[in-house]
Amino acid sequence: MLKLIGDGILAIFTAEDREHACAASLDAATVVRKEVTALNVRRAQNGLPVTDMYLGLHVGEVFYGNIGSTERLDFTVVGPAVNEASRIAAMCRRSSSRCWCRRLSPTSITCASGWCQLAATRCAG
Repeated sequence: MLKLIGDGILAIFTAEDREHACAASLDAATVVRKEVTALNVRRAQNGLPVTDMYLGLHVGEVFYGNIGSTERLDFTVVGPAVNEASRIAAMCRRSSSRCWCRRLSPTSITCASGWCQLAATRCAG
């Protein structure tokens, strides 16, 4: 996990092999999805509100490091791939799917559990 952003999380998965990064991100997403489901069961049993999650996955090159000034420095990632992931996550808010991801190669990003859908086109913006 790189940072908390409001009620969201920005995570990066680095790898020389993009297929490995895709697999690692989907593995992490599957674990988080299961944990949120288990948390909701416990909360519902105690009469507490439950939550949900949505997820935008994208593969691409980014710039990362300390960005800012001497007064305020922040370790972050920037670049078109970050913007695309944000837009993909925003698609989840407007759809019934809780996960969207972009396929960047013929074999990349598949979701065996079936809860993550492929975004077939580039997001506007």
